[in-house]
Amino acid sequence: MDTMVTVVDSSCFMKELETLESLQARNWHAKPKDQQTISHLLCDQVEFANVIVLNKCDLMDDNKKAMVKGLIARMNPTAKLIESVYSNVPLEMVLGMGLFSMTEAEKQNVWLQEARIGEHTPEAEEYGIGSFTYRAIQPFLPNKFESIMDAILQKLQA
Repeated sequence: MDTMVTVVDSSCFMKELETLESLQARNWHAKPKDQQTISHLLCDQVEFANVIVLNKCDLMDDNKKAMVKGLIARMNPTAKLIESVYSNVPLEMVLGMGLFSMTEAEKQNVWLQEARIGEHTPEAEEYGIGSFTYRAIQPFLPNKFESIMDAILQKLQA
């Protein structure tokens, strides 16, 4: 792992942070007995990240943006904060940063607690997070991929 990146919808971050609504209430892949709140999930993600992309910055005035940035910086003072609109972030700001440290990750209280108890539930299972790895004999051509994604976006905006 190179860098742990979290994308935050900064336009509604404060509202979501204050909610007592559970993951179950939103059908967010929670186990039947899981009473974890949306707020808890947000805190976990922000506190563990090396890079935090503050998305939808165009939907906030300067005062609200400063408040969200200030709170996130207090929650995770070592994370690099990047403002964005439509998650438009240069790849070199989130890939190849070399910021993740297993030694630092192991210092997290929850990490240690789960290690001692031995009942860690992987985040992918706990929160319904999925990922994939692209593998092919032919090289991946980012320009072609970008063209395809642009075409899809244009159709969605039409």
